[in-house]
Amino acid sequence: MAWYRRHYTCPCGISWWDEWSCLCNDRCPKCNREIEPDDHEVVEAEVREIEYEFTLPDGTKRYEFVDPDAGYSVMTQVGMFMAMHGAIIALPVKDKPND
Repeated sequence: MAWYRRHYTCPCGISWWDEWSCLCNDRCPKCNREIEPDDHEVVEAEVREIEYEFTLPDGTKRYEFVDPDAGYSVMTQVGMFMAMHGAIIALPVKDKPND
């Protein structure tokens, strides 16, 4: 997935950069006006997501990615997914079989 470093300039005089996975608008930190990016560059970032297989009570499987750099520990993220989906087992995917 590509990441973009986007530059914004607001008519109120503030300019700033941020990074995100799309070229979407942002809000000015001073006046809260919605601003389109006036410049951007592609940022190559190492993706360190870990895929987990969650087994639901009916035996079906659901796959989700957790991100060690997301601000929550991997186990906290796994616990959130388990609670959200009602999963009974969560295991990291080593080698997912080809579909």
